[in-house]
Amino acid sequence: LVMFAPRGRMLFSQSFTSHVMAGVTEEAVNLEWSVTLFMEKMWRDPDAAIRQYCYGQCDGLIISSTSYGPTLIEPLLERGIPFVLLGAGN
Repeated sequence: LVMFAPRGRMLFSQSFTSHVMAGVTEEAVNLEWSVTLFMEKMWRDPDAAIRQYCYGQCDGLIISSTSYGPTLIEPLLERGIPFVLLGAGN
């Protein structure tokens, strides 16, 4: 789960973020899966992050931040890593 934390605001004080976390973790518990929380800044270098966090360590990503756009999406598509974008309006 890749989350964006607005500068100067607590991540879980936002209603949307709280609902996303509750839903993701509840379903993970039901499926006996684990969830790793990544902060968006950990993905500034998408190629390095994919190598470090994805290969053999996760089955896919839920991305609730769209500020990276193609910078993150294109490397994921090229490598065939499954992902879902939340809140992508454009």
